[in-house]
Amino acid sequence: MEKGDKLTSWWRYRYLVAAVLFFAYSIQYLDRIKTTALIPMIMKSINLSHDAVGNGIFLMMIFYGPSQFVSGILCDKYGAKKVLIFSLISWSLLTFWMAFMYSSSEWYIRNALFGILVGTEFVPSARILSRWFPSCQRAQAQSSLSWAWILTPAWASILATQLAAYFGDFHVSGHGNFTSIINCLAY
Repeated sequence: MEKGDKLTSWWRYRYLVAAVLFFAYSIQYLDRIKTTALIPMIMKSINLSHDAVGNGIFLMMIFYGPSQFVSGILCDKYGAKKVLIFSLISWSLLTFWMAFMYSSSEWYIRNALFGILVGTEFVPSARILSRWFPSCQRAQAQSSLSWAWILTPAWASILATQLAAYFGDFHVSGHGNFTSIINCLAY
């Protein structure tokens, strides 16, 4: 393999890494968007009051913030790839659990765990991008994660509400969310 071939394959691989991270972040961000879009159905199905919904979202966010800091420590100790895989698997399991959520206490527990476990996705993604891209292109690479934040709400809310309306129940939104496990195994 010539030097030019090595550079070309490295260049292609780093953009593949960026694409995989974009896809993984979009899929993971899906749960936050779909849960918000389906709140009326969730409230009706498991008899949540507006206070209970607010408290559940508060639990998710209050644990999500510190989880970002812990995520940085874990990335330094175990590596960004392992932390990201952990985050994707955690997300898949917690989203799958949503299909079996039938009480307000499960709503609270799931949201607290969601904040703790899923708050680990951004830091390893950013670290992986910074490792694979030269300093003059890191902001462009980082923008792929920002783009995922913008595009996911556009399609996720439509997909989630259409599926829930078709099946007549929000619980369907938790089935089939093991795509992120397939994604991280491919990575």
